[in-house]
Amino acid sequence: MAAVRSERCLARKQLAAQVIQLRLSGHSCDEIAQYLGLSKRRVQRIVERELSRSFREPTELLLQMELDRLDALQRAYWDAAIAGDGEAADRVLRIMDRRARYLGLDRQDTVQEDLGKAVLKLVTRLQELAGGEPALSPPLPEPIDAQYRIVTEDNGGCAVNETTVDAGTGTSTGADG
Repeated sequence: MAAVRSERCLARKQLAAQVIQLRLSGHSCDEIAQYLGLSKRRVQRIVERELSRSFREPTELLLQMELDRLDALQRAYWDAAIAGDGEAADRVLRIMDRRARYLGLDRQDTVQEDLGKAVLKLVTRLQELAGGEPALSPPLPEPIDAQYRIVTEDNGGCAVNETTVDAGTGTSTGADG
């Protein structure tokens, strides 16, 4: 009796593995059902059950499934792209772009904004731990009291224009030379 149960269990696991493999390779539940001679609902239940058994959230598993598909596609076009095939190179770049969008790597402004908030939060927490009041904003630098000269020369090395700039205010005065 136990042998029959373990055989059924093994058959169920093999069927589930086959369904998941077909789903990962991009087949729809309808296609899998037709191919394996199952009902569409049974295929859906198998996929749902396997997703729920995962330690990760279903959305994370779906994301990983899509990333695995992109990896497979990129491997298929990579050698041709490296060899100089323009269409293959374009395809690889589009795959890489899609991966970046899936992972949120294309949202540079959001990444910088989040980093800025994290740094501000860390500085505030460090100030609190040091016993000081958290600063609302960083202090402004002291004004610079200096001047510098900009000299423009012609091709012969003769000074054509000389400008003095106040580094603190940014105002300039010029005198032709």
